Amino acid sequence: MTLRDTWYTVKGSVRIRVTGSQVERFVNICTHENITLRNISADDEGITCSLSVGDFPLLRRAARLTRSRVRIIKKEGLYFSALRLRRHPAFIAGALLSILMLYFLSSLVWVIVVIGAQRVSVDRIMEAAREAGVRVGAFQGEVDPEVTASKILDEVGDLAWVGVRIRGCMVVIEVVEKEEVPKDPFEDLPCDIIARRDGVLLKLLAIQGEPMVSPGRTVRAGDVLISGRVPGSVPPGRNPGNAADSRLPGEGLVRARGIALASVWYEAYAEVPLRTVVRVRSGRIEKKIVLRYHGKTVTLYGRKAPSFGRYDTEERVLWRYRWRNRDAPVELTTVTFHEVIERTDTVPLEHARLQAKEKALELIERQLPPGVERARTWARVIQEGPNLVGAKVTVETVQDIGVPRPIVAKD
Repeated sequence: MTLRDTWYTVKGSVRIRVTGSQVERFVNICTHENITLRNISADDEGITCSLSVGDFPLLRRAARLTRSRVRIIKKEGLYFSALRLRRHPAFIAGALLSILMLYFLSSLVWVIVVIGAQRVSVDRIMEAAREAGVRVGAFQGEVDPEVTASKILDEVGDLAWVGVRIRGCMVVIEVVEKEEVPKDPFEDLPCDIIARRDGVLLKLLAIQGEPMVSPGRTVRAGDVLISGRVPGSVPPGRNPGNAADSRLPGEGLVRARGIALASVWYEAYAEVPLRTVVRVRSGRIEKKIVLRYHGKTVTLYGRKAPSFGRYDTEERVLWRYRWRNRDAPVELTTVTFHEVIERTDTVPLEHARLQAKEKALELIERQLPPGVERARTWARVIQEGPNLVGAKVTVETVQDIGVPRPIVAKD
């Protein structure tokens, strides 16, 4: 639709039928008087055309001079639609009321969604949001996302971040919970800090307790790095020979704390065969349909075994019937046999060496504690034969090897 057609649609136009013996003169007079006739179609009896509502009264002179008959066959445009609506005031009032009601309802909050809450109760978050004015039925203009987020953070202490967004009639509350720090089971007990693994001690920082090893020494798993037995006297009223008294924190026995950074080595060995047998499906298939019941199998269609020797099997249950709670249902199953051809692939020597090193490194990665990164890596091929390649990988890491161990007091 062109811009002119759009204008006529808004302003209104009429489709007329002109008949008579001087139709061509009728068109010429309209053109001379600047009356625009559009979409003209002619036949043996006359013409059919369209013109604007404002130009229609001006056709009277051209029709009188040419003795032509003008008849309206169709009225188009918003002008005539408005005239028809004026005869139905109740419809206009209902439409306006519906628009106002729709606008009013769309300005309210109808849905409140909480995203990201796992450990924290959604009810607690919703209660804090209600205190900030976010509730079903509230006006969207009364909802302040920043104030609501701050209120929820203040009321619910287990949240690290809160975001509030208004999307249409829905308020979306996104939360991020604080990470749950595991409680130290030895927090209230006197403990030594011992080595978790063998290594060379690089740095020892004793926050509480007595350091027992100097940096540069090799330590074994279980060696005491920081002792929880500190020099001191037992307060009056305590018996230093009493086990219960000697275990009290701050009275000779403490919960040792500190950081013990050490170089720790990990080793792994992996092999890669130079020749591998690969099973490849040839494309030939055979099918059979079996009925299974009470542990028995009856072949209804096809061979019991395929005609080829090597194959893979796929099963698909077509129908199953279980009577009450019995463990042996009746099943109708389709079994598909895929012929398999075995072929031998040869792995290039350099590729096999690389694969062996990567496999050994993967084995080490599984042993590394979370958060520990590799400091240095050594890899070497230690076995090469006609059928396989073996590689050994050594990884050096720097990590805190100190772990607490409760002190058992002796009577």
